[in-house]
Amino acid sequence: MKYVALVTGASGYTGMHLCKALLENGWMVHAVVRESSDTERLRKLTSDRVVIHVYDDVADNLLDIFRISCPDVVYHLAAMVSSANDYDVIQPMLSSNIIFGTKVIEAMLQVGCKKLVNTSTSWVHYDQSQYSPVCLYAASKMAFVDIIKFYQDAYGLEVITLELCDSFGGDDHRKKLLNLIRDSVRSGKKLATTQGMQKISLLYIDDLIDGFIVSGNHLMENNNVYGCYILPAKEIMTLRELVDRIENICKVKVNISWGKLPYRPREVMSPWDKGMVLPGWRQNISLDDGIRMFMGCKQ
Repeated sequence: MKYVALVTGASGYTGMHLCKALLENGWMVHAVVRESSDTERLRKLTSDRVVIHVYDDVADNLLDIFRISCPDVVYHLAAMVSSANDYDVIQPMLSSNIIFGTKVIEAMLQVGCKKLVNTSTSWVHYDQSQYSPVCLYAASKMAFVDIIKFYQDAYGLEVITLELCDSFGGDDHRKKLLNLIRDSVRSGKKLATTQGMQKISLLYIDDLIDGFIVSGNHLMENNNVYGCYILPAKEIMTLRELVDRIENICKVKVNISWGKLPYRPREVMSPWDKGMVLPGWRQNISLDDGIRMFMGCKQ
């Protein structure tokens, strides 16, 4: 009998790779996406084997989706991510990161599902603090963890929350820093950035996804592994050191202007490393090998 997973945020880069990995591990996979979501990459990556449900927040058909899918485990990746704290982002961000997640939990309980893998961010630990959110996004993710605590105590919800750092992959389409560096190498255009002294924890997408797979297995095997965990990279380095590593591995020159941009308010200068590492998980792909696959350069 196949286990059934329901993945929110499945059209995002991490979500689609999670769907692919779950299928490869023998799961039946249902995905919740919004009407505005582009599912072309998801369909292509998973060979159209994921059952896609379109969530309509006006009609509020989430309960219907859960009744159809009847998941054993829910992987909650859907979120609105922004480092900005602008007035205009308040409503959509809190709706996505708190209200929608709470509806997911209520829908789970309605169909008898109590196993949840939740995603949070290392940004809730500004300046290595136990709790000091970097921005409104981080605060909203932690607020949802507080809501989860209520459902754990009141209804026996079984939850693993992964506090994620940065990830990258060869087919990564996100406008993240590594992608901008790769684009700069290919185009020759100069990339403006900060002084580059912020330290970075980077995982190749396969290792990040392994964290989700291990979490789901813990829940299904009733291993009593609950709480917040981190997936730390073996190597932590500054942005400048990362650029040097890329240049040395791939024999390229990154056309970069250091110090042209200021650090953001509450810039994370060192990633959170004081959390508990997820039991049973380890990094398998080295940073060097990840860079080679990402940049398309030979060893």
